[in-house]
Amino acid sequence: MLKDIEWLFFDVGSTLINEEKAYEHRMRDMAGAANKSYEEIYELAINFYKENKKVIWK
Repeated sequence: MLKDIEWLFFDVGSTLINEEKAYEHRMRDMAGAANKSYEEIYELAINFYKENKKVIWK
């Protein structure tokens, strides 16, 4: 059975690696670019998640 496996994928985010600092860094960058506070951007992101809306980080 194992000889038929060609690929094995791991979703490491939040499972094996804590991404909290990376998300915080991105939100701080976004806050600076938008002239908003980190708290405003964080609250906006949390509201999106509560509504099951996908946040696209660019």
